[in-house]
Amino acid sequence: MSVRPRGVDGPRPDGSCSTERFLAVLAKTKTVLAMAEARLVAFCAPQDLADGEVEATVLFDGVDLQRILSETQLAQPLDGSAKVNWCER
Repeated sequence: MSVRPRGVDGPRPDGSCSTERFLAVLAKTKTVLAMAEARLVAFCAPQDLADGEVEATVLFDGVDLQRILSETQLAQPLDGSAKVNWCER
């Protein structure tokens, strides 16, 4: 099962350029490290998506993964702003 953090758009591992694929690896690494350091991991309000994915608000010790990834510029909040072109980073 794969969990997609709610409220963010990030680079895809199958992205159209090497930069996007590299950023996807960095985002996954940041997520794994944050999870390993957390004392409490919560998946709030999970919702089934297609292909066995689940979307949920993910909290590490009360801090939203959306915030962690957005602050490190490894994801973009889905707040109506223009979509990031990960290949131009």
